[in-house]
Amino acid sequence: MTLPKLRKDLSAPAMFGLIRKHSLKLKDTRQNRASNISLADSVMSALAMFELKFPSMLQFVQNSSKKSIKSNLGHLFQIDLVPSADYLTHLLRFTPDKLFRAVV
Repeated sequence: MTLPKLRKDLSAPAMFGLIRKHSLKLKDTRQNRASNISLADSVMSALAMFELKFPSMLQFVQNSSKKSIKSNLGHLFQIDLVPSADYLTHLLRFTPDKLFRAVV
């Protein structure tokens, strides 16, 4: 069975790619950054959690190592490293929301 060809601009991968591209341009305001997790990976992880309909950040992080989920996170959302639930909560809580408005 052959898969239908995706439209270049009107598809989920194109939309996620565009969001990733814009999230790479966000100014990282984190001070004393001790983590190797990029702001773009954090933004895309939050988006992936929402799009994949996980009920909590913790459940998203726990399932992110499963083969099928890990594949989607890498290929569809272009995520290299998934942050921990605490890290993602802290980042989203203390990052000004106006920073994210440029992405959407």
